[in-house]
Amino acid sequence: KPPSTKPPATRPPSTRPTSRYGFSVMFNDSSYSGAEEDGLIIVTVVATGVASLSYTASVKSGSVKEVSDYSNETVEVVFEPGETVKTALIVVNPDCLREGLEFFNLTLSLDPAALALGITLGNPSEAVAKIEDTDITVQ
Repeated sequence: KPPSTKPPATRPPSTRPTSRYGFSVMFNDSSYSGAEEDGLIIVTVVATGVASLSYTASVKSGSVKEVSDYSNETVEVVFEPGETVKTALIVVNPDCLREGLEFFNLTLSLDPAALALGITLGNPSEAVAKIEDTDITVQ
């Protein structure tokens, strides 16, 4: 049989990135705190590398006795190309109750696009947040 004169089949170019970034996103600390009267806790999320595409990391708060003491909504931080540090703000709801210290957990997660790029969660990807009660007891 004579050799084929047809060129070998080629695949169409991919629209997805061909290389995986292979870096991590994590909290910059394992604990955060904020005074109740300040109304928020500032959480810092860092990346160990720089991506050329945008991706999203999410900070989820939860598991305090009184959910009314803070916003338990997920806070998304979007890393734009070249960014390695982002800030998430967890809203603390001040009240007039003397409660002492209150703690809740923070959990970091990545969107599917970040995972597809090979970006992983680093350590720590979980942290503890502390609400410092600043209410004054009136006698």
